[in-house]
Amino acid sequence: MKIEASPVEFLWHGMFLMAGIMIVGYFVIEEFFPIGKNNERHWRFSEYYKKHPEEFKKH
Repeated sequence: MKIEASPVEFLWHGMFLMAGIMIVGYFVIEEFFPIGKNNERHWRFSEYYKKHPEEFKKH
């Protein structure tokens, strides 16, 4: 099985793959590492998050 693709086509696919990973990564970070009142990100399942859930309400 031989893949016949031009180098330019290969680069375009790589760029779209990287852009997709960046977009998905942004939403994963926003969902699982919300920003608290101290402007720092905290893991959603951490002890700090469990003790201070009111700090993480969406603004």
